Amino acid sequence: MNKKIFLAIITYLFFNIGHAQVVSINGDYISQKTSFQDVNNPDNSFVEEVINNIFIQIDDNCGVFAFQNMRFPNNILSYKINSFKGKIDDGENEIFTYNCTSLHSEEPSLEKIILYIFENRSINVKISDSTSNQIFYGLIKQ
Repeated sequence: MNKKIFLAIITYLFFNIGHAQVVSINGDYISQKTSFQDVNNPDNSFVEEVINNIFIQIDDNCGVFAFQNMRFPNNILSYKINSFKGKIDDGENEIFTYNCTSLHSEEPSLEKIILYIFENRSINVKISDSTSNQIFYGLIKQ
């Protein structure tokens, strides 16, 4: 039931944001480890091993990211890409940065989502704003 809700929201977001060209990173993933850092209150920071469902859909400079922690399956964090901020490629690793707007809160906030693609093709995703950041490690494509 919870996964159905997640997939319904993702389908809605995908078809309402639009799509053009499929990028190889697009798809459903899981991450089994995450860390959260609260800049203003470090006592709220944590590292945990928990399954998170992650959906990535990027088409040129638009798209969507969605995150679902299986401990809180009804609390889906979703972000619309506003713009592609840039790419860093050192020949082994690639870093892609996107400016995004949160879609899951009553007052949407501006945030950055950063994709780290390592030489071995493993992927980490970081959600960052001025007060916190969260990293999802070792994405596994489903």
